Amino acid sequence: MSLPIRLVLYVSIGIVAYFLITEHLVHLSGFLPYSFLIIFVLMHLFMHGGHGRDGSGNDGNSRESDRTDSTNKFTSRRENHARHE
Repeated sequence: MSLPIRLVLYVSIGIVAYFLITEHLVHLSGFLPYSFLIIFVLMHLFMHGGHGRDGSGNDGNSRESDRTDSTNKFTSRRENHARHE
C-alpha cells in the first residue's frame, strides 16, 4: 500500500473511531452505574470459588486455616529477621 492510501485509511479510521466514541459515550454513561453492580456480583460469584468446595475436606471452614497461615507467615518473617541481625 502506498503512503497516501495509508494516510487516508488511518485518518478515516480515526474519524470513525472519534464519532463512535463520542456518540455512544452518552448511552454508555447511563449504563455505567448498573455495570458496576453487575461486575461486583460476577466478581463475587467467580472469585469466591473456594470456600471448601475444592475437595480438601475443610467443610467450608477456611477462616481457621487462614488464621494459621497468617500466623505462620508472621512467625517465619520474625525468625528470618532475627537471623539477619
